Amino acid sequence: PRALVAHPSSVWSVGSLPNGDLLSGSADTNVRIWTLNPERVASKEVLQSHEDFLKLALQAKGLDDIDEAQISDASVLTKPGAPGAIKIVRQPEGPTVFQYDAAKSEWVKVGLAVGKKQAKPNVNGVEYDFVTDVQVDKRSIKLGFNKWQDPVDVARKFCVRYGIQVDEANQIIQHLMPMADPVARQKYLMEQEEKRKQPFSLSQLTRYVAMSFQQSGNPQR
Repeated sequence: PRALVAHPSSVWSVGSLPNGDLLSGSADTNVRIWTLNPERVASKEVLQSHEDFLKLALQAKGLDDIDEAQISDASVLTKPGAPGAIKIVRQPEGPTVFQYDAAKSEWVKVGLAVGKKQAKPNVNGVEYDFVTDVQVDKRSIKLGFNKWQDPVDVARKFCVRYGIQVDEANQIIQHLMPMADPVARQKYLMEQEEKRKQPFSLSQLTRYVAMSFQQSGNPQR
């Protein structure tokens, strides 16, 4: 007989046991044993836990990524929960699903919470947070924009590249403004400032000297 078994995440490996049972290893870091022998079937609590985890994984498939609001701090594991309650908890290895076992009065690790991350839109293979269409001489040209970028700078460079009157850039700027994130912009500027403060590595210094030599020609004696 054949049976279709559901997994809450991608199956990475399978195997078999001498008694005919099957093994499966999944992306959620769990190994499961599947059997047709009623004597080796798991308890109702374990089976219900598996069903609950399947439902949670099904919900995660519709997410671009796991919502931060759904992730609890690790301190939640120090408090009792409702029987069978499920929590996604922040762990070093990533967001992890725990279920409360009322019989043992403890949170039991179920596995990693595996979501589905949506690919970013791109222009000519370059990914952006947003891609919008700009009409230029009856042509529709795609303009990529990241939330950390400056709308004014992006709009002006776009106008120069495609020969658009700079005074028409205001319409593009107003279109990009809602996409900009001041917090992300500030973080980006701080990261760039930190990079400028870092000393040259030997390889960077060698390239810099080589480039300077090529630009200046033969060194003066």
